Amino acid sequence: MLKISFNTIRDVMVLEFDGDINVDAANFVEAVGWSLAKGYKKIVCNLEGVNIVDYVGISLIAVAYKNVINQKAELRICHVPTHVARLFTVVGLDRVFEYFLDDEQALKSFHDEKRIARVLSRKFRRKFKRISIGGIVEYQRKGAFDDTFYSAKIVNMSAIGVFAACDQIFPVGEILTTRIKAEDFAIELDTRVVWITDRQVQKQDPHSMGLEFYHISPENQGKIVDFVERHLSRLH
Repeated sequence: MLKISFNTIRDVMVLEFDGDINVDAANFVEAVGWSLAKGYKKIVCNLEGVNIVDYVGISLIAVAYKNVINQKAELRICHVPTHVARLFTVVGLDRVFEYFLDDEQALKSFHDEKRIARVLSRKFRRKFKRISIGGIVEYQRKGAFDDTFYSAKIVNMSAIGVFAACDQIFPVGEILTTRIKAEDFAIELDTRVVWITDRQVQKQDPHSMGLEFYHISPENQGKIVDFVERHLSRLH
């Protein structure tokens, strides 16, 4: 039986698991559900004590995550053993949620997202306004085993993402390591593919991808906001 410890840190429920997440670990889903029922909207799952996660266990984690999303709550996973992380990569869960090294980083991520939201709402109310700039985007699948980056031409950019004309297309939902270089501005961060050219409909258009900034730090978000604002100010 999977053992579970419940700990609260401020408004966050931290669940620590010890044992195997398999066919006998339905209490994984129950523990997350109980936390949601008690009103916790921020949940951290510490997997440091987990020995084995099989494919039934993967399904249980996915069900728990879906329940969290349906409740408009947030889930973080930390202390993921190497063999479990490899399994997550095989089944694609590494593109669904982000893992953190320890509880401290997972807890800090909740605070960072709040800071990002404040920056966007206070300092940049026109956050969806796009600017046309010259520059390039270099990108590769996050976690790729080589240093090969594809290159694309920036079409436009906003505080929440960048639109680029490119040859190499990744599917919607893919997480990419991305480098943006435009004028005197350069930054590296993760993006998520949210749109790609429909070749059945847009046969004459170049291959294009819309990339949304993903799990962006407050520091990087501030740099992007400042850059976009500078360009917007030139238009008025």
